[in-house]
Amino acid sequence: MVCFTGYGGYSAHAFVITIRGMNILFRLLVVLMMGSAYAQSNLPACQGSDTAKWSNCFGSVTYPSGDKYVGEYKDGKNNGQGTYTYANGDKHVGEFK
Repeated sequence: MVCFTGYGGYSAHAFVITIRGMNILFRLLVVLMMGSAYAQSNLPACQGSDTAKWSNCFGSVTYPSGDKYVGEYKDGKNNGQGTYTYANGDKHVGEFK
């Protein structure tokens, strides 16, 4: 293995390991943040595929348009804390009524 001395006396090999470590850390943080949406609700998971029957539960639905809602439901409607992600990537995070 050839090791070049880079800026400040750090080797190129150490720099590559640092970049790889940051990449792994970033991926781990993304996974944890995605899972945190589910951890924010004390409601049980919604049951069945008929969202009109979902009430006082936490669920996720993807609409034919490509939009997606992940959050709390009441009386078959988005109600409470949730995240609505539009097909174009825009997001609305907050309370739905």
